[in-house]
Amino acid sequence: MNFHGVLYSIIQAVQDFMAFFRETFVDATITIKMHSLEDHATQWANATHVGFGLLGEQGAESIHSKFNRLSLAFAPIKDKVKQLQCIVKEHLLSIEPQLVAAIPPPTKRKANTTLVLLII
Repeated sequence: MNFHGVLYSIIQAVQDFMAFFRETFVDATITIKMHSLEDHATQWANATHVGFGLLGEQGAESIHSKFNRLSLAFAPIKDKVKQLQCIVKEHLLSIEPQLVAAIPPPTKRKANTTLVLLII
């Protein structure tokens, strides 16, 4: 199913849930989360092609956890700027794997062929 098909299914499920809630719990208050889901989440998903998970606490905690793991993996790099560059690059390549093909291969250094003998 493509994105628009999934989005349509989600919109329909939200509408069905809210109709059920309003019919079943006539005197209940609509919470802010329910309002956000009904009036904003589907519009957001349609406009951005991403879900609210990126904005919610769970999404933030997931990213935080991932960056902590990457920080540990790159901890041996003492230069903090290079360490951060490696962390961000690794994260970017994990979410946009097609970019791996755009990374040029490392250049090989010429071997040092000079031999120095030191006689003491």
